[in-house]
Amino acid sequence: MEAYKTNTHFNKDLQIWFSKLPIEEGQNIEVIVIPIKKSTKDYSKAESLTGTVLEYNLPFEPAISEKANSCI
Repeated sequence: MEAYKTNTHFNKDLQIWFSKLPIEEGQNIEVIVIPIKKSTKDYSKAESLTGTVLEYNLPFEPAISEKANSCI
């Protein structure tokens, strides 16, 4: 992964992003940005099931037959 580096001076626009740093306005700074690789496992549960159901057989029928239900 490639990092990006630049030199600039600390100004009001950067204070929004880096408000908790002990840097005074006008001070010269070096900024290094390293992009974070998105994980392939970073899916929500709904996204991971997308496309897995191919067809519904009798969608309005009970999930358990009455015979199996009477054994419970």
